[in-house]
Amino acid sequence: CFFFLMIRRPPRSTQSRSSAASDVYKRQAIEDPDTNNLGDNTDFEMTDIPSPYDVTVPEQNCIEDKEKEEIRDWLLQISISQKIEQALPTRQCEKCNTKIFEACLCCPKCKTTWEPCVITGYPLVKGQSTNCRSCGKGGLKEHWSEYLSQFATCPWCKQVPN
Repeated sequence: CFFFLMIRRPPRSTQSRSSAASDVYKRQAIEDPDTNNLGDNTDFEMTDIPSPYDVTVPEQNCIEDKEKEEIRDWLLQISISQKIEQALPTRQCEKCNTKIFEACLCCPKCKTTWEPCVITGYPLVKGQSTNCRSCGKGGLKEHWSEYLSQFATCPWCKQVPN
């Protein structure tokens, strides 16, 4: 089985115009020696997260065994936790009303795209975003306000967003 540790990044279709979120994208394939079955992938059908069958998996691990064990322990812990929702959080596509993963930047059904938040990488949906007046990049209002309370400048252009 392969586990993918992902930090949110834009889909391949929007990478050329993506935000800083794509810069933090990292994927680490961790081989489980007990099996090479990738398992059930149906939870990811209405997302823009690439199928593990479409991703080139490294021939060898890029992390030390100790770190691999820590990740395995963490995955096991969150997978059996009763506090963790066992389904991906969803929202409705603004155009076709299809139920999609809340972090999708491209609707798998109608192909509508959203710009990513420069702070979280989540989509800038109508009514929930604001833009920097200096560079025009957007952020989700809640996270934008929280970010500006800690750092007085835009995370993209480093200017004071008047």
